[in-house]
Amino acid sequence: MDNKDINVEKSTEPVPFFIHEGVITRLIECNKRLLIALIVAVVALLINNIVWVVYEGVVHGNERGIVYEQTSDT
Repeated sequence: MDNKDINVEKSTEPVPFFIHEGVITRLIECNKRLLIALIVAVVALLINNIVWVVYEGVVHGNERGIVYEQTSDT
């Protein structure tokens, strides 16, 4: 790249407002969809964790007991 290319000013036309509004509207709709997807994913993870904790409590809950041994010294 030459220094000449950097210093050359390009003439750009301003973007019409209705095009800008259309792009912003699309971004807002996309952000709403992404927010809904995020909420669904978080709820799914919470439900998964709750189910896993309940499963572990039901399946392995009865096996956790303290075993006492008595020794007779007689």
